[in-house]
Amino acid sequence: MMNDPCACRQTCLRTIFSRSAKHLVLLSLLLLAGTLPLAAAQPLPVTEDAQRQPAAEASPETGVMPESAADPAETARRACFERVWSDYQNDVWFYGEDGRRVLPRPDLKWLVVRLADGGPAPAGSAVESPAPVPADTSITPAAPENTAPETTDSGPDIAGEAQAIDSPTVEPPSFDTLNERYGEYFSHILYDPLRAPSTAAYRLRRDLSQEAYQSLLTRLQQDRMVRYAHPAWNIGDRLFAPLEQIEIIWKTASDARRRQALLQAVAATADGDGPVSSRQQVTIDPCRQSVWESANLLAEDILVEQARPLLMPLVPPVGVRFSLGMNGATPGTPIPFVLEIRFTERIKIESSTIANLNLKPSGIFHNLYDISYDAPLSAIDLNHSPIRITGKLRIYATGEYSIPGIPVYYIDSRAPQSQVQLIKTVEEPVRIAAMIPESTEGFDLQVAAAGPLTVPGPRRATTSLTLQITLLAVGLLLSGLAAVATWWWRKNIKEADIQPENHVLNQLQTDVDNAIAAVRQHGSRDALAGLGVALKAYLAEFSGIAMDRQGGSHVSFLRRIEATLPASARQAASEVLACIDHSLAQETAGIPEDLTARAGWLIETLQGLASPAQPSDEPEPEHHG
Repeated sequence: MMNDPCACRQTCLRTIFSRSAKHLVLLSLLLLAGTLPLAAAQPLPVTEDAQRQPAAEASPETGVMPESAADPAETARRACFERVWSDYQNDVWFYGEDGRRVLPRPDLKWLVVRLADGGPAPAGSAVESPAPVPADTSITPAAPENTAPETTDSGPDIAGEAQAIDSPTVEPPSFDTLNERYGEYFSHILYDPLRAPSTAAYRLRRDLSQEAYQSLLTRLQQDRMVRYAHPAWNIGDRLFAPLEQIEIIWKTASDARRRQALLQAVAATADGDGPVSSRQQVTIDPCRQSVWESANLLAEDILVEQARPLLMPLVPPVGVRFSLGMNGATPGTPIPFVLEIRFTERIKIESSTIANLNLKPSGIFHNLYDISYDAPLSAIDLNHSPIRITGKLRIYATGEYSIPGIPVYYIDSRAPQSQVQLIKTVEEPVRIAAMIPESTEGFDLQVAAAGPLTVPGPRRATTSLTLQITLLAVGLLLSGLAAVATWWWRKNIKEADIQPENHVLNQLQTDVDNAIAAVRQHGSRDALAGLGVALKAYLAEFSGIAMDRQGGSHVSFLRRIEATLPASARQAASEVLACIDHSLAQETAGIPEDLTARAGWLIETLQGLASPAQPSDEPEPEHHG
C-alpha cells in the first residue's frame, strides 16, 4: 500500500493542512493579546459628561429619546403598550363562573387607560426624582406632554430648563393631568379608586374621527405617564374593564407549597400576606402575559377549581329610560308612560331637561293629542337619583306615530371638560287603530279654543257688502234663465217618446215582479237588495239614462230621472226607493208590509204609461161625431 501514488499524495496533503491550521490559531491568539491593553487604556466618561450627553440627544420639544438612543425602560414600556393593545382584542376568552367559555367583544367606544407606576423616572431621561411640576396643557396632539419646556413671549425659559437639569423632577402620574392633556377626545370618565386606583375608563366623543382616534393612540403610546391602554369588553350587552387581578378558588386537597409553585409558574403575585384560604386573589403583570391567558392556565390546572379575571363594570354616569304602557290603542285611550333618569352623585341634571321636555308624537296636530302628568313638573327634584316622571298620553287621530328621543342635559364634574352634555332616549313607536269604542265615556276630544275675532274697517266692510250683492244678483239671474230654459224644453219635448214596443222594459218589469215575489216569500235582506237593484234598472230604462249614471243613493238617482218621470209616479218612486235604502241601512229593522204592494203599483202605473195606447199626462180633447 505504501507504493500506491494516490495514498502517498493524500498523506502529504493532510500534513500540510494540519501545520497551516496550527499557524492560523497561533496568529489569532497573538492579535487578541495585543488588543486587550488598548481597550483597558481608554478612560471612562465623567459623571457630568454622562449626564449632559443624554440630555443633548433628547428632543428639546418632546422630551422623548430618539429610537436609536432610547432608554431600555421606555422601550419596554412601548412594547408593553403594543402587546396589551393586541392581547386584549385578538381571540380573547376565559372561563366564567359556571365553567363555560366567555367570549368578550372589544368595544372601541370605550378606552381603558392604566397609568404608569409612580417612582423614579426611567433611566436615561432628563429627570430622575419624582416631584410635582405644573402640567403643560398647550401641546400638539402628536407630541408627549410631560417634558415640554415652558415658554414666554420672549422665547424659551432658559432658567427653568437649567433648573430642570440641575434639579431633575418629574410629574407623578395622575388622572387630573391626563384629563387636561386629552380632554378633547373624551366625553366622560368612569373611575373607581377603591377597586382600581391606577385604571380608568374613558368614553370617546361621538364625533371623534378615525384620524383623531389614531392620533390619540399615538400620543398615549408616547406618553410616559401611561403604561398601557386597551378597549373595554362587551359581555352580554354590558361593558366591563378587565383588571390586573384574578380570583382563584383552590381545591381543598392542594397544599400551600404547590399553590405557590403554580403561582410562580404563571408569574402571579398573591394579594396580601395573610393565610391563604380556598378563595384567593392574585395580581398579573399584563406586560408579561395577559390576565385572561393566565386565568385560563390556572383554571386548567388540577389544583384549581375555578379561576377567572376580575372585571370592573362600566356603568354610564347617566341612564335614561322612556317606556309606554302599551304601544297600541284606540283613539282617546289613555296610554301610561314612564320617564326615568338615573345618575351618579357627581352628575348634575340641568333644569333645561324639564323646561324642554316634549312628548309630542311626530306628525300630529297639537289639538289631536293630550298629555297629563301625575305630578307637576315644577315639583320634580333634580338633585337626587332617580328622577321619575309618569303620566298619561291620549291620541285622538288614527295612524302610526313615534315619540321622538327625549333629550337629557347634564354636567359631569369628573369629565375631562366640565360642560353641558346631552343624552337622548330611543324613539318609541305607538299605533292608534281605527276602531269605534263601545262606550264614549272617557274619550273626550280636545277642542281648540276660540281665538280673537278680527273686526273689519268701514271701507273693507262696504267693499265686501257690494261684492256680495253683485254675486247674489248674478246668481239670481242665472237661476231665472235656467228655469225658463227648463220650462221651454219640457213644453216642446213630449214625454211619450218611448218606443211603442220596448222589449227591454218588459223584461225588466218581469225582473221586478220576480224580486217582489222573492221579498214576499223570504223577507230577507238579500231579496230586498235585489228588489232595489231591479227597480232602479227599470226606472233607468224608462227614463232613458245611461248605465254609468244608475249608481249612488236614491236621492241622487231620483234627481237624474225625476224630469222624465210622470208627475203621478214621482212621489211613489221616491217613497219606495227611500224605504228600501232605510231598511237595508238598519240591520235590526224589519221590512215594511206595504213595501211590495207600493212597488207593484208603481211598476203597473209606469208600464201602463209606457204602452203604445197610453194616454198623455193632459187629457186629450174629446172628438164628437
